[in-house]
Amino acid sequence: MALYSPPPPARPFSDTKPVLLVSWWITIFCAVTIVVRLLGRWVRVEKLFLEDTYVAAALIPLFLRMAFVHPILIYGTNNVLVPDGSVLSDEEAQRRSIGSRLVLVSRILQPAILWLLKAATLEFFHRLVGQAGKKRYNLLLRSLLVSLPVTFLAIIIADLAECRPFPHYWQVVPDPGGQCRQGYAQLLTLTVCNVLTDLLLVVFPVPIVVRSRLSMGRKVILVGLFCLHVPTVVVAIYRVPKILQEDGYQPTRTMWASAEILVATFAANALAIGTFVRGTGAKKKRLRYEPHSESGLGSSARRESRVKGISRHKSNSGDDDEAAARGSASSRSGSPDLLFPKNRFDSSTADNATAVVKTTTINITVSPAPSPPHDEDRDGTRGLMLRPVNGVVMASIRGRQRGSAIPLQNLNALPDAHGGPRGQ
Repeated sequence: MALYSPPPPARPFSDTKPVLLVSWWITIFCAVTIVVRLLGRWVRVEKLFLEDTYVAAALIPLFLRMAFVHPILIYGTNNVLVPDGSVLSDEEAQRRSIGSRLVLVSRILQPAILWLLKAATLEFFHRLVGQAGKKRYNLLLRSLLVSLPVTFLAIIIADLAECRPFPHYWQVVPDPGGQCRQGYAQLLTLTVCNVLTDLLLVVFPVPIVVRSRLSMGRKVILVGLFCLHVPTVVVAIYRVPKILQEDGYQPTRTMWASAEILVATFAANALAIGTFVRGTGAKKKRLRYEPHSESGLGSSARRESRVKGISRHKSNSGDDDEAAARGSASSRSGSPDLLFPKNRFDSSTADNATAVVKTTTINITVSPAPSPPHDEDRDGTRGLMLRPVNGVVMASIRGRQRGSAIPLQNLNALPDAHGGPRGQ
């Protein structure tokens, strides 16, 4: 049986209008899904990853395709059977010729959308595996990334090299032939490349996720998210016989292409949006204070000796706390997105918490005690006397906790060596 067939009969615009409305709805829905992903990433991380850049770039061919699809569905193409005894007017022939030109471009924009979404999925998985992944995994990832531009180039060649001479692509009268108006070469090439790459996006990452050290619940979620590419394979295969049954009728072909874009957009963005909903994945680091009890201090925190009375502390105790805080912050270097952490062979994964020791400082002044004016040897009072600043020591009842304002002792009137008040 020959691949190409006679053109389908012309249909009224009332049959095409639902396809136009559905195509616009799918385009807007896909755009909203992508914007939600980008906003969610920016709120959580305050930056966009490389896979987010790919998804954002897919917005350009998404709206460009719809800008071409709208006049295509209104004007029609040269793939139409003119009823016997009818003659196309010059205006209608010109409009169908314009629609046939636009079809060539739209058949390139559709795979551009799909391939950018595939690249985003591959980059997402590359970030999951991380630099600690096995060498063969990284090699397979690079091979898949190289296969995307190669298959996309094959689709472009199939779209533009099927008809000769080239101007017959938009010739309306006389009939240029099925190879110039039905575009089956592009349809079959796109289907084969699309199915192959989508299956690789399922077959390649799923075994790696299963063999990872993730919990069983997260394994099930990730496997389910990667298997969302299976429906795109089903849609790509199912649409081919439907299009062939209707002799390449353009509204039918546009409808299935829009459905394929919808499923692919959902599959590519569900991976990222799923992490937003579950509260997992990459997050921006926030500085927070975590109080710990004294008994929970690690070896990195120096215990300060306490004696009854007045304790002397070194002036650089604040520097020790700052260094301990830096060590605690640097210990949290593991990424939540890595399937294979870099220290996966290190059995000691416990992170000793570092606490901040807060002390109350009592300022005192030390001055030599003057000799008594009358009897120098009385009670042996020569030596040092301690006088607090302003005569009041501010501390708690036990003198250890911070934040108290209870005066421990009023020392304004200290007795001198003669037993009387000093300074009179």
